[in-house]
Amino acid sequence: MSQPVDHLAGVAARARLDLNSATTVRPVPVLPGRSLRRAAPAPARRGRVRLLRSPVLVGLAAALFVLGILIGIGSVRERERFPHNVLASVEAGDRPSAVATDGTTVWVADEGSGRVLAFDARRLSVRWVASVGPRPVALAYGFGALWVVDAGDRKLRELDPGDGHVLGLANTSIDPVAVTILDRVWVLAAGNATVDGYNPQTLTQDRSGRGLFSPTSVTVGSGVLWVATRDGLCRVLPTGGDASTVDAGGAASLVAAGGQLVWLTSATGEVRAFDPATSRVLSRAALPGRPTAIAAAGTGVAVATDDGTISYLDAPGASPRVLAHPGAVLSNLAVAGDLLLGTSPTTALLYRMEIPS
Repeated sequence: MSQPVDHLAGVAARARLDLNSATTVRPVPVLPGRSLRRAAPAPARRGRVRLLRSPVLVGLAAALFVLGILIGIGSVRERERFPHNVLASVEAGDRPSAVATDGTTVWVADEGSGRVLAFDARRLSVRWVASVGPRPVALAYGFGALWVVDAGDRKLRELDPGDGHVLGLANTSIDPVAVTILDRVWVLAAGNATVDGYNPQTLTQDRSGRGLFSPTSVTVGSGVLWVATRDGLCRVLPTGGDASTVDAGGAASLVAAGGQLVWLTSATGEVRAFDPATSRVLSRAALPGRPTAIAAAGTGVAVATDDGTISYLDAPGASPRVLAHPGAVLSNLAVAGDLLLGTSPTTALLYRMEIPS
């Protein structure tokens, strides 16, 4: 994708070519009645003065000087755009709504254009773009496929992760908002207060977790499903059935699982570490703002907040530290190894960051 610095560099290159052309020695055409005898050369000092007085060369020199300044300014702005641990960014549609990665490819759902975009995870170069439904809102990678949930037409689509063509299609329940992978492809349907399991081979819905009050987020950890709801943290078994609420410190807005831990946030700006083995809250920590996205990484967790900050906790009991500050509110995060990716619907950018070891 073209950048302002590349454009200015191109202009500078063309100006240098024009300067070379203007100063190249060319044969003088023979005029009628004139001799071809070469005139005596002018003194060197005099020639230099005439050269400097040429309006064409003076203009070109001034243009090159100004372009050099502009290129320098553009480079500084490029650096200032990512002031804190944001390694790169790229346009990702009109209003990116979800992100997923396997560490090699990054997939972004764009609810603004009804497309899914695939990028190289390190270079952020576009690999493919595919039109899907009217409003894709959630992504997950698993069973060798990319799963896309669309709230516009209430569909679950199975895509080929290599080129984006549709492999399968199924209907979802009312208001699907999230998708995750366990033994099934599980779709969280907020309007139906359920999390529904789909057989990845046949795309038939054959089980459901029920009784979720205002669910907002779902993850997989310790072999079960964890759902953030207004009632608190709920557990759903892979066999489906009624959800059970666990005592994890109150209402939950976002949830993510990593290792043997479940991380959850409250809408008021708290992150909690929950141990499923002991059913205990191991730690609580205050965040700098209202949480907008979460992703677990090893024993730690990354949380984006509405002040444009991404905080990271290395382990339960650790204090949050600023991992990155992209200057925009991120609504989705995804982790693979030390790679942290996020999207912002306001800037329509995909950001690549890094979790320090």
